[in-house]
Amino acid sequence: MILGGIGCSDDDDVVVTEVKVTQDTFCTEVAKLLCRNMFACCTGNEIEDILGITISTEEKACQHDMELVCEDRNYELLDAVVRGTVTVHEQVATDCLNAMFVKDGRCFLNRPEAPWAEVCKEGLYEGNQAPDQPCFASIECKADSYCAGNQKCKALPKKDEKCPDGHCATGLSCQQPGAGGDRVCTELRKKDETCNVSMPCQAGLYCDINSGEAEGKCAPQKKKDEACSASNQCDTGYCVPGTCSDGRECTRDEQCPGKCAESQEECFSALQCPGKCSVSGDACTSPLTCTGTEETCDREECVTRCEGDRVCAEQPRKIDYCSDPMQLLLPGG
Repeated sequence: MILGGIGCSDDDDVVVTEVKVTQDTFCTEVAKLLCRNMFACCTGNEIEDILGITISTEEKACQHDMELVCEDRNYELLDAVVRGTVTVHEQVATDCLNAMFVKDGRCFLNRPEAPWAEVCKEGLYEGNQAPDQPCFASIECKADSYCAGNQKCKALPKKDEKCPDGHCATGLSCQQPGAGGDRVCTELRKKDETCNVSMPCQAGLYCDINSGEAEGKCAPQKKKDEACSASNQCDTGYCVPGTCSDGRECTRDEQCPGKCAESQEECFSALQCPGKCSVSGDACTSPLTCTGTEETCDREECVTRCEGDRVCAEQPRKIDYCSDPMQLLLPGG
């Protein structure tokens, strides 16, 4: 969640193309950005549909309205900034907001990620309160800690410590080691270590489990254009699907309905496919229907096949300069 500071703007009616964030002016700068993009890219009742309110039709008045919306949506952080329990990273916030301005009048892009994704991925603020110091919200607490029920920051559980709420310090996972036991924080699995649903791998790895098996080994995620059978195997987060014979998308053969190898009848197993007696060649459904001594009933193979090149790839999505920054900067409702 990206949040903001306070302050009202008296700027002249000029086209805003960049902002500069300080501890006290984040919501002012957020309002300038959002109103510029809105007047360039939003259509009809889009603003009202997103925010549930009507914004002024003049850009300068819009900035006043939007600033109030920003303050309303982010009141916990604003108060924490005033009290000094949270610090806004001014340069990071400035770079993030400036990356969101619509460029060259292009309101919609088709990209795997937004142009601002990389610069905005760093935290725009950090909590200043150490464990046992007072807090009203977890955003006020330092990394790997949270605001407990007694309104004091508390460190998240470390390795081998109990985690009744399901949360652990960075790099750990809350797991139940045995049936009926307490959940404890355990290290995420490293490359080549055993993994399963209850023992997840570190970032950049995936659990390589063969079909029908309960456990696998952690392996590096695959790069673009490498073969894949599931999106979690890809560092792009997307495995291009193949196609089953019935047209449905697939990434593994077993996801498709089967067809008998010769007759092409639909099947779930070879038992549903036609058979021939091994000596006479007569049709059969079991060895008992064959007349020869020690003659077998050889059935066609039930073949499942996911056709197409299943490779890791980037998946583009619509980037909308009207709604995307608004939803990112004005959380809640």
